Amino acid sequence: MLPRFVALCIASIVYVHPIQANEGDKGIFSMNPKEVINLRNSDSGIDPRVPESIADNVFLVTPSEVKDIRTKNLRIEEAKYQTIIDPIVESVIFDRHLEPNESTVTAYGIENSPTAIQFIDATGEPWPIYDSVGLDGQFFSLQSVENEYKNSVIVSGNQPGGVAFATIYLLGEPDPITVKFVVNNQRFNPKVTVRIMRTGPNANVNNKILLSSGQNNASVERYTSDQALNAALHGITPLDAKRAVIRTDGALGLNVDGWIVGDDMVIRTTLTLFSPQYKRLSIGTGGYKAYRMPYTPIIYGSSPEGKVVKLLVGDKQ
Repeated sequence: MLPRFVALCIASIVYVHPIQANEGDKGIFSMNPKEVINLRNSDSGIDPRVPESIADNVFLVTPSEVKDIRTKNLRIEEAKYQTIIDPIVESVIFDRHLEPNESTVTAYGIENSPTAIQFIDATGEPWPIYDSVGLDGQFFSLQSVENEYKNSVIVSGNQPGGVAFATIYLLGEPDPITVKFVVNNQRFNPKVTVRIMRTGPNANVNNKILLSSGQNNASVERYTSDQALNAALHGITPLDAKRAVIRTDGALGLNVDGWIVGDDMVIRTTLTLFSPQYKRLSIGTGGYKAYRMPYTPIIYGSSPEGKVVKLLVGDKQ
């Protein structure tokens, strides 16, 4: 029996010996588990038949370490197939009159990137948001901006693509505004401005008005109550006003809008009007001016090029 036992021992030594005798393997039993895994996954030429004592050490790796290793490998694989997107980036502005059948405000976003939507009135003043409804928070999120103006919301998408709708209620307005939010990888609106073509609760109507006590030496002073002139300056129909039909040389007037307010007219135009003599003048942005003058069928003015223009005011509507 003894010779057979000795033979088995010699056979075991012969099997293990090639790995132990390798000069590069002398420190293998002193490696930590991660080093063993890295060694086995390398191209170093080490015999993959690791002895059981090394395999036992592998089982000393904690579950959290195994999870970290797998997570890193998954991120490496995802990065290999990651699509680099380069969307068109643009901020946009929409004009809305809060009238029936107006088109929906559409904002475009990309995954995990915020889009700011703000609301202003025709004068450019912030229009506060009373309430906002929509976007479930799982695939899309909507968050109100709590600053002094309270006129903005932040929307974002939590998935690569999709469409959602939100309803916005503005302070003092019964009609809501519907916002369509589209998430894709083609277009991105970092800022969307919705301009309501009315004077909002924060509008400053104390405009500087030129009083025509004599047009050649008109003085500039504060005037606090000409709501019709203020509305006309921003292209808004004044309260209790009727639109006038204004033509130039038989064609519809270019850059000219007019309304009948009582016995007066309020005219919004880029022209400089000089006849009849106006009562008040308010100057806005973009070259526009608003005139209050007595109602008359003919108005004379001059274009920016200096050409005299004759305006024909049609019947009151």
